[in-house]
Amino acid sequence: MKFRTWLLFLAATLMIASAVICNADILLEDDFEEGKLDKTKWVGAAVWKIVEEDGSNVLDIMGGEEGLSVKNDFTDFIMEYDLKLLGGTGYNGVILRAQDTSNLYMHQVAGPGSATPSNIRWHTKIGGSYAVFAKPIESGLGIETEVWYR
Repeated sequence: MKFRTWLLFLAATLMIASAVICNADILLEDDFEEGKLDKTKWVGAAVWKIVEEDGSNVLDIMGGEEGLSVKNDFTDFIMEYDLKLLGGTGYNGVILRAQDTSNLYMHQVAGPGSATPSNIRWHTKIGGSYAVFAKPIESGLGIETEVWYR
């Protein structure tokens, strides 16, 4: 009987903890609908711009270059974003931890024209030079260009 009581206590504790985590504050958000890049939130690369796409304003980062959040005190977080890979190599990288634009960890989604198509991989950039982790996070995903993904 003690085991059952302990199991019920554990289940209740996990449910309460889950509710607390799910109701956490949003740490950083921008939907670009006003057609502006909020420079109080982002240190965007020079090529970043807001463009209209299917009736909505979106962030266009075609041309690369790293851009970082002004906020730098994230600890535990969940990241959610929408992306569309555009023609050519078709890849998108999201920086998850950075000292500066020359030293960082990046999560990259690679489309059909890249060297590692339909993969999601970790990358590091140390002293300005990128290196890719050999083992993908996910592979064989059938990622296409010109399609929105969340």
